[in-house]
Amino acid sequence: MLKRDSKESPEKLKLDVFNRTFFQRLIMDFFALMLSQDYMQPSLDKYFLRYCERFMELMIDLQALLPTRRYINVLVDDLHLIVRCQLSPLLEHGDGYLFSQVIRFCKIDSR
Repeated sequence: MLKRDSKESPEKLKLDVFNRTFFQRLIMDFFALMLSQDYMQPSLDKYFLRYCERFMELMIDLQALLPTRRYINVLVDDLHLIVRCQLSPLLEHGDGYLFSQVIRFCKIDSR
């Protein structure tokens, strides 16, 4: 990959780097958002809850597609997405019921 990158033009190389790191940055932003929430409040922001649920649904859908499965499984496993979500205080919060149901469907077999 490095040999091929050395032959590319700067514009093409910039686009390739963006494409390679897009989902990693997306997952890292998701982690930052989950850490920034105050889970001691009696009710959480409905937009935050909806985003978390839809994000995990997106990850499930990407794992179901054959062209993205190999890359997404490695990335999810490397960043410990499922483990971090399972350890999140959102699962203990009463508003996180639907999120906890979505997490149950995120079983990953990276073999």
